[in-house]
Amino acid sequence: RMTRGHCCQITRVGLNHFFNMSCSRFRIGNSAARCQSRAQMLTHFTESQRRRRGVGFHPVLRDVHQKIIEDATDFNGLKTAVYLGDYIDRGMDSKGTIEFLLTDPLPDFKKVYLLGNHEQILLQFLLNNNTSIANTWFQFGGLSTIISYGVEVRGIPTSKDLSRIHTELKLKLPASHLSFLQNLSLSYEAGDYFFVHAGIKPKVKLYNQQPEDLLWIREEFLNSKLFHGKMIVHGHTVTALPECLPNRIGLDTGAYSTGKLTCAVFEATHYKFL
Repeated sequence: RMTRGHCCQITRVGLNHFFNMSCSRFRIGNSAARCQSRAQMLTHFTESQRRRRGVGFHPVLRDVHQKIIEDATDFNGLKTAVYLGDYIDRGMDSKGTIEFLLTDPLPDFKKVYLLGNHEQILLQFLLNNNTSIANTWFQFGGLSTIISYGVEVRGIPTSKDLSRIHTELKLKLPASHLSFLQNLSLSYEAGDYFFVHAGIKPKVKLYNQQPEDLLWIREEFLNSKLFHGKMIVHGHTVTALPECLPNRIGLDTGAYSTGKLTCAVFEATHYKFL
């Protein structure tokens, strides 16, 4: 059966970092002082302010998806779009990213949305009321996500603030967004490719992989020279350019800080970048 896939790593596209983005067609997407500075910057950034400033990256996401559609016009087989996770955090409009994906921008494609470690922590905070992870989450972008949903944040939240933030976020997160987050997949297999957010644990069968490794692993996977049974396509670890090695393909080019959003097109044993 002829199939073609578009894989993207969204990786927390920031509102201030969407210019000069590179894209490809298979879309699969601190210190206390730094956190303090970031929290102060985000203070008072409300929904109304965002609308007045015209802040948003929806046009760029639309452009990327349009390129995917144009690239696939000559293909009549099964078309699949796989997103590698990390739709939230660090950018100013996490809500807008999920809202855009829910509009079904690739109507003729099968869509596979993978879970990233950032979505995992949001769900742990939101559903398990696990406020103990809040400070860790806030240090790598959680405050941006909270503010994008209209939750008021003034400076670094204290332990007294966490209960209020948790309650407000549960109230303001749309049911459709919660459903999207709760139904994200851990991995996806297609032909000789295995798509996952972070990577896999070497020497463990793909069907025996643990969620924490799929979402968080770095050096043990990145440094492995072993072939893992299939080509592993992943995000999570930022590189200046897509990393193409004999056993893995890394697509995270750090859009939140570099402005480069990477997609790859997979067809049979061939792949390319748009």
